[in-house]
Amino acid sequence: MSWASEFPNELFRRPTGLILFTGLDVPSNPLHNSVWESFTKNHNKVDKFFLHYKLHDINQELPKSRQKRPTYDWYIPKGILKCTWMKKHLEIIPSLVVLFIDYDWDDVQWKDKQAECLEKFKFIKNYLAGRATKIGIVLIQKNAPLPPGEDLVASERASSLCSSCDLSNKFLYVISVAENITGYTLRLEQAFADHSKTYYHTEARRAKAHKDLLNKTTHALLFVRHQFKIAFFNEQKQDLHAALKYYKQAYAYILELRFLDFNILEIKTIAGFLTYKICKLCFMHNTPLDAISQFRKHIDFFKNKPGIPELSFEHSAWMSKQFLVFADLFDEAIKQGLTAILTQHPGIYYQQAAHHSCNRRSLSMTICQGVPARSCSDLIEALNNLDYYGQRPWRQGHQSIEPPDLREEREGILSLQILEKQVDYCKIIIPILGYAITHAKKFKSPRMKRHLTVQLLREYYNANEFAKALPLLSRVTWEYRNERWWIILTSILQMALKCAYLSCSPREYVTICLELVGVYGMVSKDEKLRLQRNIQQIINGETPSAEENVKESFLHSAVSAWDAYAQSTDKKDYSIEMSCVHSFVEVRIQFAKEIFSVDTYIELQVFLRSHAPEPIYFKKLSITFNNSSYNECCFWQYNDSNSNFTSNRLMTVMSDGDDDNEDDYKIEEGVGKMLKLSYGKVKVVTFKFISLPSDVGGQIEVLSMVMEMGQNIKTEKTNLPKFNLLWNGTSLDSAPPMVCLQKNFFPEPSAIPKKDEDRWQAIRMEPFAKVTSRKPNIKLNVLHNAPGFVEEMLEFTVVVTSCEDNEIRNVRLGLPGSLIKSDHTDEKIRIIKKCIQFHPIIIDMCHKVPQRGTTTAKFYATSRSPGKLILMLSITYDIGIQFSKGETTCRCAENQLVHVDFVDPVDIDVVLLTPKLERILPLAPVDGSFIIMTALRNNFKCPIQILNSKLLLSDKAVLEDDPLKESYLQAEVIIQGEEASENFCVSADVITNQVVPLGQYQVFMTRQELQKYKPETDPQNFMKVFSKTITLPSVVVTTIPLEFKLDVASHGVVHNNLVTTYIIKNVSSVVQELQVSMEACDGFMFSGHKQVNLRVLPNSETRLRYNLVPVVPGNVMLPKLKIINIRFPDCNLDHYLQKSLPTHVFIRPKVRTSGIVQPGN
Repeated sequence: MSWASEFPNELFRRPTGLILFTGLDVPSNPLHNSVWESFTKNHNKVDKFFLHYKLHDINQELPKSRQKRPTYDWYIPKGILKCTWMKKHLEIIPSLVVLFIDYDWDDVQWKDKQAECLEKFKFIKNYLAGRATKIGIVLIQKNAPLPPGEDLVASERASSLCSSCDLSNKFLYVISVAENITGYTLRLEQAFADHSKTYYHTEARRAKAHKDLLNKTTHALLFVRHQFKIAFFNEQKQDLHAALKYYKQAYAYILELRFLDFNILEIKTIAGFLTYKICKLCFMHNTPLDAISQFRKHIDFFKNKPGIPELSFEHSAWMSKQFLVFADLFDEAIKQGLTAILTQHPGIYYQQAAHHSCNRRSLSMTICQGVPARSCSDLIEALNNLDYYGQRPWRQGHQSIEPPDLREEREGILSLQILEKQVDYCKIIIPILGYAITHAKKFKSPRMKRHLTVQLLREYYNANEFAKALPLLSRVTWEYRNERWWIILTSILQMALKCAYLSCSPREYVTICLELVGVYGMVSKDEKLRLQRNIQQIINGETPSAEENVKESFLHSAVSAWDAYAQSTDKKDYSIEMSCVHSFVEVRIQFAKEIFSVDTYIELQVFLRSHAPEPIYFKKLSITFNNSSYNECCFWQYNDSNSNFTSNRLMTVMSDGDDDNEDDYKIEEGVGKMLKLSYGKVKVVTFKFISLPSDVGGQIEVLSMVMEMGQNIKTEKTNLPKFNLLWNGTSLDSAPPMVCLQKNFFPEPSAIPKKDEDRWQAIRMEPFAKVTSRKPNIKLNVLHNAPGFVEEMLEFTVVVTSCEDNEIRNVRLGLPGSLIKSDHTDEKIRIIKKCIQFHPIIIDMCHKVPQRGTTTAKFYATSRSPGKLILMLSITYDIGIQFSKGETTCRCAENQLVHVDFVDPVDIDVVLLTPKLERILPLAPVDGSFIIMTALRNNFKCPIQILNSKLLLSDKAVLEDDPLKESYLQAEVIIQGEEASENFCVSADVITNQVVPLGQYQVFMTRQELQKYKPETDPQNFMKVFSKTITLPSVVVTTIPLEFKLDVASHGVVHNNLVTTYIIKNVSSVVQELQVSMEACDGFMFSGHKQVNLRVLPNSETRLRYNLVPVVPGNVMLPKLKIINIRFPDCNLDHYLQKSLPTHVFIRPKVRTSGIVQPGN
């Protein structure tokens, strides 16, 4: 970077308060070292106030303070800001000097220590005379201090020490190393920070006081200088808002200066310093818009003030530095959490910095073109020892328009030009472009990234780093290809071509030539011809011709490298991915049909066309498929030994296209030649091969194609380089459509006739083909006795009749094993092969079937629920097909859908009854035994024979009949509408109050035609037996501790006494305490206990007698007796009571005889 644009290191540092520590022997005294580290390592800030600690030798003097001017009336400033001023206040002039002394209060030599301290204090005070810097004393004590106020000796000696040194007690401190010194350090840092703030506040006020003594006529530079100093002191004071205010005032003053060629560099330099400070503080205050606004105003004001014309390159260097520094500030703010946007991010400013550096190089090449080369050591030394920032060495402190020495100024300008000529601009520009590209990626600016990458490519070329330039090619070219920027793409490729040539990179050189020679290369025909011949020379093992517009210094070394490569015996095989380029060779691959049968040839056509000016030759062509077994079928290679084609076992043919001949695509056998492509001529290579049976139902896909470029002359050289052009799935159609953004971006008009171009464009890419099985020639008949019954094994007979001219082999019946379609899609069918063996779904029907022969097979299927089923039956067989190279086996398949209805022929009802044949409701309480009554009803027109029935009881229910007894329904036949019933007496095995599942009822049935069967000897009939199973209802089995009886006459007479006796018997083993009550009713009047409490002993009974007088005749309801078990209130006896006792009694009316009413007989 130019000396005129450099920023001093002090400007980038954060200004902090400088504090000098003296009296510490850090290297040799461990105690002093621990004190020093407690300040510098553990704590570096106090309440966000940063301090800079520095060790100082007490014998080393500080710069003397100069006497301040009382007036500026006759003072003419020599410059704006001295080069040593910032460094002096950051590193030399302290805000506080701290004297450390090892001194305990009880030291016996305290007087000697006090005298030593006084001597050091006066020495420091002497060389700080005239400055506002304060002095503090820190006593390092080994003993632990007493609480304040208790150590009278310490108070007395502290007062004595302060008095002798004329020191305020605010500047006397103590550190006790007997305790943890961290607390002492924190308190001392706080005190030091307060003193440092006071010092810089005083310095700022002193600088501000000079303003009243200045006038803008002669002291305009001093206004800028003092405002800069005030702002800098406020920064050291950590008052950033005040610092920003004074920096802005200084910048406003600098814009009021007179701008002349002799002082413009100094003004721009200080203005750059001020803008840096303003922008940095704005970013720190989280006001990025203010920072951007300030920088734009700064650049807009100074961009048209270049200064001395002979040194105008300095202005470009200054502009580049301004953008670079602001970009660094912006980037640092983003790292601290600032959010940038697409239109405002650091990459934009890095790009401008690189742009101005390029302008600097252009101006330097123009201005310094005739400058002689010589040493500039004197100038470099003078530039490193300037008095004021921005002033030239021969104008130090000189503010007049005329130079002090005109000859010295001319010599100085010439020396600066010589120094500029020695600058390596590429080392400056390349890193800046790298930063810009990084931010373009981060903020998703693809076009900006491509543009910057192209610039970086050129800079690597200018820097002679050709190997680094070539990898950048792939980052941008594919995007320019996609957007059809052919002119830009050509320019980039030409630059990359020179890099490839100068770095002797054969693969990259040939790749670039392939694209430049193509139809989209915007170069002349002569240039395309030269490039094509260079490709051929490299393939032939010769040295290519040199590229134009290449520096002579690099051309000689490049030619030598290519000669060495041509003579080398260690040449490589190069593979060029054609998806990355638009080559002059166009390829389209097409299957003759979309679908091929397995018994026919698969025909694949490869269409080739070249746009090269001269014929191009290929010596190998191979195609890769998704099934690698076909790769050897589509392979051709030129054999040098006999000049014949070497191909696969099947047929490889080639043809040439001719515009004036109707037989353009006539197929001819190609022998004795390489594959030659001429300009605009279409070459068709056809491959025929047989598909594999394993690919039936699948797809054949062309994955890639490789063509090896061949020599156009006969040569005896061996070990020649091989260049394989690789087209994969994305690049098989290598020519993009002619769609461009603007008319002038179209390639040059093609010399290919429109008729041929239209025919080429009509060729579609068809890299896929499906393989289907051979069409079967058989008859398939399926026999069955539908509809089937649920759970019945329905027999299916499959009859296959061959209509083939040859015998067929390996005939198989394939069954899907799952439902195709049904009314109950959740169910599954079961398919079996033999008798009762459930087996896989492939059935071998016959090994060989002769011409017009027949074979059969049987299988059974059943359904678990009624509905319609659709089965897919598949018959497969093998047949031999004759081809020219031999016989191959093809597999054929015939599919047929079979529709079957399954119905449920029988309904089964189950009823639970009490021993009294009373119906038991579901989940009703049951005591003891009960009856299960079943009823079977035939709903189908076919008679059903019942073979057997049985109860499958749970472990909590017991059948009271003989379990081995035959079913009452065995051998019964029921026709449509008839029912068959049977009863079972069941008792509960376990007494419980919970719901008890009873089990299942199962019935085995068959059609009436099978009245007698033996499973062991007649398995076919056994397959037709079906069953139906239902779940029995559940009951609640409970224990009843009491029995109830009613002793009453069978009938009564109105108004006559009817004696009733209720008998309550305790059948349990515990005493039952009961509460008995009689509810009134409308049909009777009664006498007896309306409510009474009873106690019934185990296995005993109690009688309750009531006299009932009926008042109405008829079947009258008796009064309701209600019993509550006092001991077990949860036991509900009401249900059992009402079930055990009669509820009504018949009452006759009275008979009247001769006026006398008599009781009925």
